[in-house]
Amino acid sequence: MTKRTSYFLAATLFFGVACLPATAWGPRAQTTIVVAAAQLLSKENAIPIAKLLDHIRAGADVSPTVFDSLFPDAAKDPIRTIQDEMSLLQNVREVTLDPYLAYRMGALGKLVARITAPMMTADQRYRTLYYADVENNIGNANLKSFPRREVDPPVYFVAVQREAEARSDVIEREYQAGIGFRGVAGQALGQDVSRSVNAVADVWYTILKGRAQVVNISETRVREYFIDALEYYLARRNTAEVSNVYEKLVSLGAQTPEMRKRIADMFYDAEQYERAIQEYRAVLAEQPGRRDVVQRISEYYKQRGQEAMKSGRLEAAREAYRQAAEADRLDPDAQQLLLQTEKRIADRDERQKATQTALDQAFAAEKNAEDCLRRSDYTEAMNQLALAEQLYASVSDEFPEERRAAQNGLNNVVKRKNQLKDEMLRNAQNFSGSGSSADVLLLVKSKQADLAKEGIAELLETERSAAVRSLAADRKSSLNVVPSPR
Repeated sequence: MTKRTSYFLAATLFFGVACLPATAWGPRAQTTIVVAAAQLLSKENAIPIAKLLDHIRAGADVSPTVFDSLFPDAAKDPIRTIQDEMSLLQNVREVTLDPYLAYRMGALGKLVARITAPMMTADQRYRTLYYADVENNIGNANLKSFPRREVDPPVYFVAVQREAEARSDVIEREYQAGIGFRGVAGQALGQDVSRSVNAVADVWYTILKGRAQVVNISETRVREYFIDALEYYLARRNTAEVSNVYEKLVSLGAQTPEMRKRIADMFYDAEQYERAIQEYRAVLAEQPGRRDVVQRISEYYKQRGQEAMKSGRLEAAREAYRQAAEADRLDPDAQQLLLQTEKRIADRDERQKATQTALDQAFAAEKNAEDCLRRSDYTEAMNQLALAEQLYASVSDEFPEERRAAQNGLNNVVKRKNQLKDEMLRNAQNFSGSGSSADVLLLVKSKQADLAKEGIAELLETERSAAVRSLAADRKSSLNVVPSPR
């Protein structure tokens, strides 16, 4: 039998059933079959496929939408689809099995499981009942391994499907009679599941160990495979494999702008923005001014600018908005954001300048206070210290470095005022004269709470002046006394 004849028979056999792949084994049965095939192949044929079981299972569990995107022609021509996928995987395989290849093998195993199930040609009512029963009993199936065979899909699947359909009529009649899964269907479960498991294992064995089929796989299809692999690894944040696959894409030669745009979008969606921007700029190098690309670049830099603004990094925000405006000169938002940020920077600089001026004035007031003390001008010294305290307190938290300097200065002023107060209390007698020292001391203590506001020096100066006036009056009175005659 020639390969063409075999393929014709296989296509004829599957023509009526391939349009119903969703009812060929249920999802749980399909995944169980694929996982069992991986364990079987790893155990019996020393192929380290089980270590990538999570990726194989992910392929077996793909959604209908993803499955159709991987195998768009599977419904109308499943055998050709299997054959093409096997050829592709043989062409891209390497010595070491990588996770994405394992994922694609899992998805291919799902397809193989579907088309090797019994009851493919049975009445839909009984087929649905049968697959539902298998879903509930798949864990009880006793599997049997067969020797591995290399798969020539048009020949191989004709034989497998004939075996699968051998008891379908009996099973269907038993479901019609109400016997259902209690009859032949349940008794043959282990054999029927084993057939699918071994078919999946044989397909994988052929891909990994068999002779590479001489099939013309286009560069476009190979690129699509690696682009899909890149997306798979980006979604899983597998940095090493991302770099490896990207290098393979580069090695395939020149890429079209659309392909670069697609790759850039993948990097962008995976939040690898710098690599995305590199790819976008490569697109613009070939297609200057392309609107969808310049808009994406501008949006990225505007987003960076907003993040910088939230953290108070105005210069970084300005640079990001500048790049956004430069990338898309037709974006009014980018231009407006740039102008607003520049104004905020100018306003901030003015506030910082005013803050520094307040610090300088406070430093000067402290120095003036010390100069006044050296001249014994206690009233003005207290006034200068109060001014310094006010200026230091006016410095906000907006500028951390200036605020630290202000806090240090404030601490020094408060300390100096307390020192001056204590010094003046200790020397109250010297300022007022011996005749009224007790009164002055009492007066100073009674006014202690107000000293910070009015100044200790002013209080003592007032008392000193009163004492001087009293002494002057006494002296005048003594001069007016007439001396008695001798």
